[in-house]
Amino acid sequence: MLPGTPRPVLCALLVAVLGTAAPARPPSPLHLPRAQTLYTSGTMYAPPSNFNPLDANGGFGGALGCPGAGCQPAGRGAGRWQGPYATGTMGLLYEPLFLYDPVHRRYVPWLATSGYWRGSSYVVHVRRGVEWSDGEPLTGADVAYTVNLARANPEVPWRQLAYLGLEGAHASGETVTVDFARPPPYAAWQRYLWTAPVLPEHIWSKLTPSDQVVEPNLHPVGSGPMLVAYRSPEEVAYRLNPRWWGARQLGLSFRFKYLVDQVTSAPGVELTKLLSGDIDLSNAFLPGAANVLSSRGGAGEYNITAYYQSPPYMLPASTAWLVPNTQVAPMDNLDFRRALAWAVGPKAIVAEIYSGAAAMSPTGLPPGMGAYLSKAALAKYGFGHDLARARRYLGKSGYRGGPLSLVLPAGPADLSAAAKVVSGELASIGVRLRVVYEGYSDWERALAEGTFDLTIAGEGALDADPWSYFDRVFAQPVGGAGDEQAAGLDLERYRDPRAWALVKEAGSAPPGARQLKSTYGQLEQELLQDLPVVPLWYGMAWAQANTTWWSGFPSATATKDGYTPVMWTGWLGEATTVLALANLRPAKR
Repeated sequence: MLPGTPRPVLCALLVAVLGTAAPARPPSPLHLPRAQTLYTSGTMYAPPSNFNPLDANGGFGGALGCPGAGCQPAGRGAGRWQGPYATGTMGLLYEPLFLYDPVHRRYVPWLATSGYWRGSSYVVHVRRGVEWSDGEPLTGADVAYTVNLARANPEVPWRQLAYLGLEGAHASGETVTVDFARPPPYAAWQRYLWTAPVLPEHIWSKLTPSDQVVEPNLHPVGSGPMLVAYRSPEEVAYRLNPRWWGARQLGLSFRFKYLVDQVTSAPGVELTKLLSGDIDLSNAFLPGAANVLSSRGGAGEYNITAYYQSPPYMLPASTAWLVPNTQVAPMDNLDFRRALAWAVGPKAIVAEIYSGAAAMSPTGLPPGMGAYLSKAALAKYGFGHDLARARRYLGKSGYRGGPLSLVLPAGPADLSAAAKVVSGELASIGVRLRVVYEGYSDWERALAEGTFDLTIAGEGALDADPWSYFDRVFAQPVGGAGDEQAAGLDLERYRDPRAWALVKEAGSAPPGARQLKSTYGQLEQELLQDLPVVPLWYGMAWAQANTTWWSGFPSATATKDGYTPVMWTGWLGEATTVLALANLRPAKR
């Protein structure tokens, strides 16, 4: 975009490229006052169907954070993607024991005030004075009940804790002791602390195990800062919860009275809504947003802001993999996988689609994991973009030019654009790809049943350590037939018993243990040597805000916060997005 392009011309150009202007927003059932309402979007791609935080039966959010989505794997990465519930179910209605702050890499006490290991038991001190939205007190018994669902209900997202040695949780007042067999599953439990909701026992204990995970929960009773105001096919609206403990105990206050999250529109319509101020925060991938942010005067003229003031503008959110089905020829051939790795150039993808992105190691470790990188493994086995080398490996592989399918979920615009770049790169070395777009459930089924050649999935999502990343690569047995493992991990269907043993070793090591760096280094070497997946690029945590009505959105230049401006599942309820919302203030008008 030319510097200084006038506002009407810029808007017209973007609409011409991306789609027609947004229709006027239909009046909401409550006719909410604009100056008291925060409007968000970019998380839901279908009408909100339920408020059950245990529903993990499919659906996806806004950008390549899961399989082309902004969602987060359930529990231990259980392989069924959370996301069909309404935005805000986790974070605004239900809350975890701790939040995880990915910017500063720390845990924030939330429904728990503290927690620590005592031998093979973990002790949680539950915050006093918290009430459920129906007025009942939240107690240690609720926390123990929620943990014990891992043993009582084999369908809850954290059920793997039972297979990993959970013996049970019991409460004494506000102190909860969680007992494990030795060695405890340190990594899996650490993840549970900030990803699992605490549930009200007096409500959930009355449901059957099946209803606990499929009941739509249309009248939710939670502990969070908001209550459901209404839902419609177009949006879900929340109002402030006058009983919320955070206002009394942490001094947190929301300056808006209502929050409305709208079903995501087509990219052109979504961008137009953002530019016009009909949306305050969009977490969708908007191809034209970078043009506005980079044009001199464009961002200021439209009051548009992002986390960073220059490319890539957004926080990195996940690692995108090219996933080969290693049980099908020619993907079962190491030389063919090496050809894929050397042929696909991440720089072309981020330059053409994302306007630049964070540099990524060939290991694909999620952002912030630099302390675990093995320089020796990278030096010996790392790969880059080299078409000549890719052709040599392809020649050794025995591939004869037959067409292969790249199966993707229909929907996310960035994923389909990236697929075109990948297809073009591979075509240049003689690999013919046919891109096939499936409905999400059909795509998920193809991955579960192994009826695909190649796909692209975002797997290395927000996390505190590399354990879940390698768990998703090397999990055994394939397909999740065993007690230790859930279906949906090891999407590439690769068998490496040594690597799986290393994953289990890392998972049973205490946080901060010396051997973790060595263990993860060996796992990086296994990945780079055998290439069961090919890490491509970092997906961004898309977050574009309009400051016409609200100010104080998270920014890397802010001195008081480093909160996450992301409403996706796996961020709103687990990271620091709630703190970001509490930091917003009415804009001066």
